Amino acid sequence: MARQPSPRPLPLREERAAVARLAAYLGWPKPTLLIHREVGHPDIRWYESNVGTTRLQVNVLPPYRIGLVALPHRIHVPFMPLTLSRDDELIRAEAGRLCRWFLASWFESPASRRRFRNLNPDCAMWTAARLRAHYGR
Repeated sequence: MARQPSPRPLPLREERAAVARLAAYLGWPKPTLLIHREVGHPDIRWYESNVGTTRLQVNVLPPYRIGLVALPHRIHVPFMPLTLSRDDELIRAEAGRLCRWFLASWFESPASRRRFRNLNPDCAMWTAARLRAHYGR
């Protein structure tokens, strides 16, 4: 039986490795770590991986969250909870749970995107205006 993930955030090195393994299991290129710094505020870190015009994003300010946007195709998967762990078995299980929304192969062709939209109608018909309204911007 797999160990339970720690409720505490992972150290940066382990976090990077866990995000890279999760992305690989879902078929994405190795994600890039991005950091937003603002004087007087804690750093905000996230990871991005792109396949064409589709961007996978993992936010790591605990709690961990994962989301996806492909505006040219009017697809958006709103952020949802994500479990990161040192344990590869748990990462593989998390990838299995998330593959309905985040498998890179969903976004490779018009036919695969059409199948994705049919399976996930709530993730279809997104525009920039709808995204701004959804996130209150």
